[in-house]
Amino acid sequence: MTQGELWYFGDAYETGISNNFTLYLGTAGINMDDLSGSGEVIFLELNTDPTVTDNLPTGTYEMTDLDSNKFLPFTLVPAFVMNDNLWGSWYFGNTSNDIVTGSAVVTVDNNIYNIEYTLIDYYGNTISGTFHNPITFIDATANNAPANIKSLNNIRKERHIVKLSRRIK
Repeated sequence: MTQGELWYFGDAYETGISNNFTLYLGTAGINMDDLSGSGEVIFLELNTDPTVTDNLPTGTYEMTDLDSNKFLPFTLVPAFVMNDNLWGSWYFGNTSNDIVTGSAVVTVDNNIYNIEYTLIDYYGNTISGTFHNPITFIDATANNAPANIKSLNNIRKERHIVKLSRRIK
């Protein structure tokens, strides 16, 4: 992964216990504007302390249960489908599946993020790697947020909803 964007969504689950971010990581062949192209993309939905609004703090983020009361700081949200929309953490590359367990270790130095991740998808495939680059920050809660806020469904629904809906039903 060579490209990264960090989208801030505030207290998206209205729990009062954490703020929510989505980290988009892509390989060189991915157009980060619309997540099109050829390559790999990882979406990691992370929770931080409620006071954090513009970065990912250094630490280990562990996948939690799919219970918003457990979306504590330093947790990852597992993949889930709600109202035909896909949320949480997902991988698109050699396989295209929902991430259900794993962790990501984040360190930051002068906006250079080092992220080491070991994730496991629904089928037991291990997805691991590192990211070492700057990350573009986008405040999705701001009045001037880009009009094309990346719905997690843009890439997922177009490429994978048929396969996922067959498995989930």
